[in-house]
Amino acid sequence: MTDSAYIPTANGPELLVDTARLTRIATMLIWTWLATNATLGLSALYTIGMLGGFGGTIASAESFEGLEQVLAATGVTNVVAVVVAGGAVLRWIYRASRNAQAIGPAMTVTPGWAVGWFFVPVANLWKPLQAVSETWQVSADPHAPDAVPIPAVLRIWWGCWIASSIISNIDFRLSMHAETAEQLIAASWFTVAAVPVDIALTIALTTIMRRLSQMQRDRAGDIRQAPPEIAEDATVV
Repeated sequence: MTDSAYIPTANGPELLVDTARLTRIATMLIWTWLATNATLGLSALYTIGMLGGFGGTIASAESFEGLEQVLAATGVTNVVAVVVAGGAVLRWIYRASRNAQAIGPAMTVTPGWAVGWFFVPVANLWKPLQAVSETWQVSADPHAPDAVPIPAVLRIWWGCWIASSIISNIDFRLSMHAETAEQLIAASWFTVAAVPVDIALTIALTTIMRRLSQMQRDRAGDIRQAPPEIAEDATVV
């Protein structure tokens, strides 16, 4: 790739890979996921209306037949979008973390654990944020990463991720146990509430990916342009 570079490390030359293409693909998939979430939100609002949640009367049973099919199809599409977009984001996190490890020795979270911590209960509340924060700091300044402040966009992304996860969990539990119109309305409102949170999450995450990808791209350019002895002294772990 044009903006990739081999840099020397204690374990031999390490390839610093340009993540621009991966960033574009992941961004497209994230926005596709958001579109399915928005569709779910609109369907939930329609459901609330049909159940009399806006002060009207409850629709006839026949009216719900078509709605159930739409909700089922939208739900399946959303699950597929979550899996595909989530896989792309995790792949990006792994690649960005691996680049950061090649750039500087200050990384304490390995690329594998940068992804793995998402699946460890309790620790997944803060460890993934630590991993991405370290990637950001090392990519910004490999010589003094601790001096690089954690940008607000990282905290916004993580706050929205936690909030979205909580809302989705409540929504799922309410939907699974809903037996009355009131319970279905309550579950539907959580579906609606998730949409603005996920919009903020999407904007923050895609901003992080774009900016971090550019930082690593610039770092690769600096390494390629530097004299060999300077590049080696600056990057050997």
